[in-house]
Amino acid sequence: MTDHGVGISEDDQRQMFEPFRRFDVSKHNIPGVGLGLFVVRQIVRAHGGRIEVDSAPGQGTTVRVYLPRQQPDQTPHPVSPGEEPRPPRLTFSDNTTGARPQETRG
Repeated sequence: MTDHGVGISEDDQRQMFEPFRRFDVSKHNIPGVGLGLFVVRQIVRAHGGRIEVDSAPGQGTTVRVYLPRQQPDQTPHPVSPGEEPRPPRLTFSDNTTGARPQETRG
């Protein structure tokens, strides 16, 4: 994902995945509690992946998520005979009080 926003300093990049971490630029004008990037990192790590961030103040930000490929003979979730396997979709939001991850199919 790439944006052309305000960018992130090196100091903030080192802390951006900590829980409840909010940047001064977004603290007052963007709702949330600072858990989004923390949760993303936990999910990516749980799947054996990694996240890379390339950013500088005034230059925008690029975030890359790398996940290992699944072996072709592995099915992540049981499926009924004749049904095509579909990857689950997880939705996370730290902008809603009491929000919990929800998995949906389809």
